[in-house]
Amino acid sequence: MSKMSLILQHLYWPTSDDCLTCNNIGNIEIVGSTCRCPSGLFYNAVSKSCSQCHSSCQTCFQGTFDSCLSCDTSLNRILKGLQCVCSPGYYELNSICTNCPDIEDILLSTCYKLCTNNQQLWHTITCNSCDEGFHLIYGECQPICGDLQIYGYEQCEDNNTLFDDLCFNCQFQCPAHCLTCDESTTLPCPDVCGDGMITGMEECEDGNTIQYDGCFDCKFQCQLQCTKCIKGQCFECNTGGWYVDPTVQPWICKERCGDQLIVGQEQCDDGNQDDTDGCKNCKYFCRIGCSSCNYNTNKSLSCELPGFFPQYFYCKNYCGDGFVVKDPYGFYSEECDDGNNTNSDGCNNYCRFQCQPQSICINCVNNRCEQCAPHYLLSDSKICIPICGDQIIVPYEQCEVPFILPYKGCQNCQAKCQSSCITCDNTGLGCKACKNDYNRIDNLCYSICGDKIVTEDEECDDGNLKFGDGCHQCSFSCPVFCSDCRKGVCYDCHEGYYLLKYSCFKIYDYYPDPRCNSQCLSCSIGGHGCSVCQSGFQNINGTCTPICGDKLVVADEQCDDGNIIFEDGCHVCSKPCSCSYCFEGICFSCPDNHFLFKNQCFNLVEQANFKETTNFQFSDLSIIQTFKDKSTQTSRIHLKIDQFEKQVYNQVGQYIEIMDKDYSYINIQIIFQCSQNKKVKSQFSISNYENGTNNQENLWLNQCHQTVDHTITYSFRLEKVVLKDEIMLIQISEDELILSILFIRSPQKLLQITLVDI
Repeated sequence: MSKMSLILQHLYWPTSDDCLTCNNIGNIEIVGSTCRCPSGLFYNAVSKSCSQCHSSCQTCFQGTFDSCLSCDTSLNRILKGLQCVCSPGYYELNSICTNCPDIEDILLSTCYKLCTNNQQLWHTITCNSCDEGFHLIYGECQPICGDLQIYGYEQCEDNNTLFDDLCFNCQFQCPAHCLTCDESTTLPCPDVCGDGMITGMEECEDGNTIQYDGCFDCKFQCQLQCTKCIKGQCFECNTGGWYVDPTVQPWICKERCGDQLIVGQEQCDDGNQDDTDGCKNCKYFCRIGCSSCNYNTNKSLSCELPGFFPQYFYCKNYCGDGFVVKDPYGFYSEECDDGNNTNSDGCNNYCRFQCQPQSICINCVNNRCEQCAPHYLLSDSKICIPICGDQIIVPYEQCEVPFILPYKGCQNCQAKCQSSCITCDNTGLGCKACKNDYNRIDNLCYSICGDKIVTEDEECDDGNLKFGDGCHQCSFSCPVFCSDCRKGVCYDCHEGYYLLKYSCFKIYDYYPDPRCNSQCLSCSIGGHGCSVCQSGFQNINGTCTPICGDKLVVADEQCDDGNIIFEDGCHVCSKPCSCSYCFEGICFSCPDNHFLFKNQCFNLVEQANFKETTNFQFSDLSIIQTFKDKSTQTSRIHLKIDQFEKQVYNQVGQYIEIMDKDYSYINIQIIFQCSQNKKVKSQFSISNYENGTNNQENLWLNQCHQTVDHTITYSFRLEKVVLKDEIMLIQISEDELILSILFIRSPQKLLQITLVDI
């Protein structure tokens, strides 16, 4: 098909009655020139498929029970408004129209039929006339639809059979995208972009908010580069650097890689297919040899081989590192590498062989020396090197002192001084000037020990000569009898000695006063017991007693956490336990009717005498009552919490949910189904327990309706006052919902909704 014929096809839009073939929709059929769904199915504009009508309908326009267009009379059903109900003389039993009994039964309300004077007659009694606005059909009085009068089950009257005009068959009926359909509705309904249905001023619906995909904000849209856009599909891209791609739907403009124009998502365009020049397929591309690359900046980050460093989009050899490298990819290679970038030394600054001066190399062939001048030695690398130690200074030598100490001034015929020297004699005579805090003695630099300034040659400098204080003669030292010394600090002592303030003291086995035990540092001479105790002890009447609360565990203390909280595993320096299995104050299992969380047991049974401060408050509370002929809810209590993994709780039972500190609130919806001769009692705690007094509550009582299904919906937000972990207990029975927060002693109720007798 030519491009022009495609354009013409898009310019001509036939009506729904001019179909030649139907779209690929399941169960769709063509009748004459109209595509439609078979009987019992309707076209669902959202899913774009034929969907099943309600089981009571023969034909329909939606899938609900009140969207019927015709009924199957063989099933004893007739159309009333937009519902297929049982014919007179029949009642619905398990979705089947069943014969009404001959004997009157007041519980079978549908077995009665409407007659004159608004009488309800048993189906066996003949009705001969009707009131004004009604006519006799199937032996009962039904309102006359089309007489511009509203009677009986009629909702509206417009005296026409037009569909989607607010009233159809005397029942409110609107286009599918209308959110409400009643006497307050004004047509046309506002368009809802994104609902999957093309209505009103909408041109298209693709269900997303992506720009330039053919449809945006329910209007046809092409890319900015498109020069001919027809109904969201691009047929021409004459913008430089772009072309039309007909292989995708809808057709779009794509960048033309290789035209040397950088457009759209292209990072580069060098007009070639070479993948070694930093650009490949119009994207940045690091050359082979790079192990990692930043493709946003086209910069090499690391290299595969040692001896190479990243430069721009490739890896280059590092000349002067002393390693001769070979590039397996052929870009860079070295013949030599003498560790410097000096020329004329046999290996130049490009790591290529080079002849040395003729005064050094007297015979050079192909940049390789074959014979050296006197006082030089030819190495295996064909380079002439000075003979160090022959007492003759030649080029590349700075000094000739063969028997000299390191850093004295000359080493390997090169001037060499200490790192603390700032001026080194280049003839090998040693240091001429030292750094600050150093003394120069015999051309060497010595640090000044005792000036309290730590130099690079000192470990420490405390300005004294005391032994055992951590620093002695500017080196770390520890006191005698220390077994673990680290940087002048003692951490442990030899056996028979104890550590106190990083010093070691002898432990005496005999104490003349029994109060002067191992915890005593100094015993009174006058028989008054201990006078000085170790750290972590207090002196009470001459006896050293552990200090509970100082966070130091000493003597017979099991623990010391510095507080008096009972539930944290340490109380009065002992490890209490209130669980079924406990080790060192930590719970690993709990007794019955308890819940284990973070090694603590929480009671699931409410204790009336215990009151705890809760951490929650209610907001945005709303209570909505709904009345319907028949409810679709299968359970009496339906609790929904979106933030929890389970989300829906509608079965009798007990549920425990952890609301960790990352949750500041949860949204809760409770749907409660009423019953006849009952009322619903709901209690919400609106203030925390304070000082052990009772909490304040909001209480609502709702009387259940006696004839129709009645539901009560509670919606609210439950917010934390302080962000911390909380445990929520949900209890659901046949007639009651309780929402509580767990504490160690007793759960505390937040709300309780109960169905009680009138």
